[in-house]
Formats: sequence, structure tokens, C-alpha cells
Amino acid sequence: MGRLLKIYAAMTTTSSIDKYGFAKAVIKLDLWDEGLELVQLALSRPNSQSKRSKKKIDELFIMATNFGHLEIARFLATTFALKYSSLSLQAAILSHNPQMIDEVISSGVSPNFLECGNFEKPLDYALEESPENMVSAFRLIYHGADYTHVGDYQKDQLWDELLYVDGFKNYILNTPDNKLRVTPNRLTFAKSPKFYPKKSRGYFRGCNSEYVKQVHAMACLVLRNEYWEEFKRRAALHNKGKYKAKRAQKGYMTGKLCKPEQQRPKPKRCVEGL
Repeated sequence: MGRLLKIYAAMTTTSSIDKYGFAKAVIKLDLWDEGLELVQLALSRPNSQSKRSKKKIDELFIMATNFGHLEIARFLATTFALKYSSLSLQAAILSHNPQMIDEVISSGVSPNFLECGNFEKPLDYALEESPENMVSAFRLIYHGADYTHVGDYQKDQLWDELLYVDGFKNYILNTPDNKLRVTPNRLTFAKSPKFYPKKSRGYFRGCNSEYVKQVHAMACLVLRNEYWEEFKRRAALHNKGKYKAKRAQKGYMTGKLCKPEQQRPKPKRCVEGL
């Protein structure tokens, strides 16, 4: 038994501990080595099956999904007969854990529907809520998410991110044109790429070559011909010395987001507490 397990076992013999609060703390602290065992031990303590306890278990289930704790989510689903829902998919998208998204969708949840006031499509949600890490969006496309009706605002978000992916410029310059323009398919996103949230050089975010490849593939699918037209426009601006900051590039499709005060406000998340 690990050190944390011993401490918890000793505490529960001498005092009363809120087992749900303890389980939440474990999930939030990302205790990957002992997290599952601690949650199992905490929830094994006897408790009446009241409506209040069921609500707390549901909250733990969504929280585990949101933090990408696959094993804890599986344990809760199996032990308490819980089912994944579109709310679970929303939480999984925010986890940036491809395996968590796989788990939710393989249970029968549609990759094309989200019960959220601001969003109906999971792909739109992934691009708007977390454009700086597109791993979740890649996984949704792999599982069959509709990429043909992505909103204009989300497309703006996607284009901005192309400028800040480490290695993207070199990938475009060093890849033959005939390979760049090949229309990708869903199998392009079968392999989950590595992504490093911390900045590696200045504004550029670190990632491996597979991530860069999938960013390009997604841009081809989502932006289609507009992707190449925008390349030409930006190249022309660059040659004329008018290639300006990221904020000035917004609105390349709609023309409605060029000024900061016109940008769409960040929507409220539908998962309570996330």
C-alpha cells in the first residue's frame, strides 16, 4: 500500500471524512499512480444510496472525465452503473486525452451532437474552447465528426493557431506541393500526436511532427479551398511588408472580427464546476 493510502486508512479509523470531497481532491491533484486506489478506498466506505449521494457520484464521474482520468471514470461507470452522455463528451474534449474521448464515443455517444446552450457540434466546441491544443478536435474527426459545417468564428480560431504551431512553417516549406494538396481522410488522425502546452520558443507551442501534420490535415478538411486562398493572401501581405500581428488577421472570412471590441465573448461552459 502506498504512502497516501496508508495515511487515508489511518485517518478514516479515527475521524469522519467527507469521502466525496476526498475523491474530488484526488482527481484534481492528478495523482495518477495512486489516484484510482484512493478513490476506490474512499468510495468503499458505507453510505446510504440517497439522491444526494447519487448526485455527488455523477459530479465525480464528470470531473474524472474532464481531468482525463480514464481508469477512475471506468471504475465509477462500472461500480455505479453510470452511462456516458453528451455532457461526458464535452468534459472529455476539455481533458485533451484522446483515450478519454475514445472511451466516451465508443460507449455510443454521438461525435456530432452536444447538449450545450452555445454549441450543438462537438467539433465547434473543441475549436473554440481550446484552439491552442487541437488533439481533441483531431480525435473527433477520426471518430466521424462532421467537419463540413464548422462555424466561421471557429475557422478564424483555427487559422490563428496555424501561425503559432512550432514547426508548421517548416512543414509547409519542406513538403512537396503534390503531397500538401492531397485531400486527407479520417485515418490521418488515427495516431494521437504529442503536444506540449508550455511555450517552447517565444509564442510558439511545442509539438511533434505528427501534430503538425494533423494540423495541416484538419485545415485542409475544415477550411478547404479557403485554406489555400488565405495562404496566397498572407504571402502577398508578407512580401509587401504588411504582415501584421495575430489580432490583425482575425476576420479573414467573415470580416466581422477584425476589431477587438467586435470579437465574440467567451461562452459559458455547460459543465458545472469546470
